[in-house]
Amino acid sequence: MSKKTVIELNLWRSRLLRAKLANGALQDACAVVARHAARLDRINLEGCNGVPKEWDSARREWIMGLDDADTARHEKQTAESREAIRKALSPFLTPGCVWHWKTDPRAGAVLRISDKANRRDVWI
Repeated sequence: MSKKTVIELNLWRSRLLRAKLANGALQDACAVVARHAARLDRINLEGCNGVPKEWDSARREWIMGLDDADTARHEKQTAESREAIRKALSPFLTPGCVWHWKTDPRAGAVLRISDKANRRDVWI
């Protein structure tokens, strides 16, 4: 199963979706969410490991690191992806959902959406 199908199934199982919605539009939104979630995963992983800066021929490996330009690029891309995910999913979710963004690459998810009472949730 593709990640967009898994996201769609998890949304249906969470019971956080509105009562009346268009299935085709939800599938398109899940494709957008899957693409941006993968982008956020890459950004979080680069934040921990760094990006290749220069080749060390003696050790035969890349020297990894982050500079201010990389950090600024990551912050910009993170804000863009989070806004795209929020824009894609908010028409389909019940009003009052709480969004918890995750930045730890070991967590396996970039977002947890729950209801106000914290009884139902979905991880993306």
